[in-house]
Amino acid sequence: PVATTSPRTLSNSGTYEVQLTDSFWTISKQVYGTGRYYQALAKHNAAIVSDPLKLKPGSFVETPAADILAVSYTHLT
Repeated sequence: PVATTSPRTLSNSGTYEVQLTDSFWTISKQVYGTGRYYQALAKHNAAIVSDPLKLKPGSFVETPAADILAVSYTHLT
């Protein structure tokens, strides 16, 4: 599935609804087309996800543009 057309990603909102089998790697892959940003995505969402290994289905995580992650978390991308 492509994240931009999936109901799990809200159009232009920068949020993603977590599904049962999701991890930050799978979210990165769906939203950005690569798993490369999974660590930066986890760090970016640290305030709302206390344990990145326990994402809760139905919760939402922020998915900023890839260039924002690359600039903000250069050591993680």
